[in-house]
Amino acid sequence: MTQSGMVKMKKKNDLGLPNIYPFKKKIMEAFERKKESEQKKKQLEKLKKKEAFNQMTEEMIMKSVNQAVIYENEMIHSKEEEKSENHMKNPNKRSFLKDLHKVIESADVNILFSSHS
Repeated sequence: MTQSGMVKMKKKNDLGLPNIYPFKKKIMEAFERKKESEQKKKQLEKLKKKEAFNQMTEEMIMKSVNQAVIYENEMIHSKEEEKSENHMKNPNKRSFLKDLHKVIESADVNILFSSHS
């Protein structure tokens, strides 16, 4: 009952065909099949949208992982550059001798100087 005291009645899903219509049962079955096929189409569309969303999400995750790897590699590379720049700015005796030996080994001609006169 509603507030005004009237009773609401549920409407049946009737196509307005009288019971005496000779092919009413076949028409109603066709209507039900059509209704079911529409529901299946809607479910299929939902599934396709969900799959597309999942694929898009997966692609976004892969892209962000790739960007993270690239960023991490850049950070490692920049840290190595910083170390080499610091090495050039503040060389200690050991690193200087190490570099000197590398240069001497790679030189084609070596000139020996004697500090004795």
